Amino acid sequence: MHTRSEAVWSFLVLGVIRKSDLRQIPDNQEVFVHPSTNQSVVVDILEQIDTEDPKEAARLHFQEVGHTNDASEVVTETVEELSPPYRDPHCTSMVYLTGLQKVAKFNETVEHLVRIYQALYRYSHDSADVLVSVNNPLEDDYPRCALNGTASGDSVPSAPWDEQLIRTIACSLQLRSRAIFSL
Repeated sequence: MHTRSEAVWSFLVLGVIRKSDLRQIPDNQEVFVHPSTNQSVVVDILEQIDTEDPKEAARLHFQEVGHTNDASEVVTETVEELSPPYRDPHCTSMVYLTGLQKVAKFNETVEHLVRIYQALYRYSHDSADVLVSVNNPLEDDYPRCALNGTASGDSVPSAPWDEQLIRTIACSLQLRSRAIFSL
C-alpha cells in the first residue's frame, strides 16, 4: 500500500481494491477492500490518545471505532504489546488487539458480528497514533458475496484472508516519512 503522499507502506495482498478510487475518503485515512469478501483494511492517522499506556491507548481506539461504527456490542478479546516489525526509531510502541463488534453496515438494519484485528503504532514525538484495522465479518457469505467486486458472474472469487495473513497485514506498517503527520 502506498498512501497519497507515499509516506506509509504496508503489506497488502494483490487484487485489493482501493476505496479512494471509488469514493471520497478522508485525508487521514486509506481504505482497501478484499475483492471477493466483505473484509477490509483501514489505515487511520490520528491524534495521539492522552495516555502513557500503549495497551490502554489501543483499547480506547478500539472503543472509539465501535462508537463511530454505532456498534451495539464492543468486546476486546486480546491485547499484546509487540516490537514494530521494522526498525523504526520514531515508533515508540506497537500494540496488536483483537476484538468483536456488532454493527450494521452498508445502510442495512441487520447487525453483523465483525472480528477486528487492530495494530496501533504510536509516534509520541509527533503526537500521532497510526491505526491499522482489518475488519473480518464472521457471517460473510463467501463466495457469493458480490459487495466488493469480483465474486459475481463468471469470475473466480479470491479466498478470504486467514488470521495469519490478517496479522501480517496489520503488523507490517512501515513509516517512510514523518511528513505524513503534518498533512
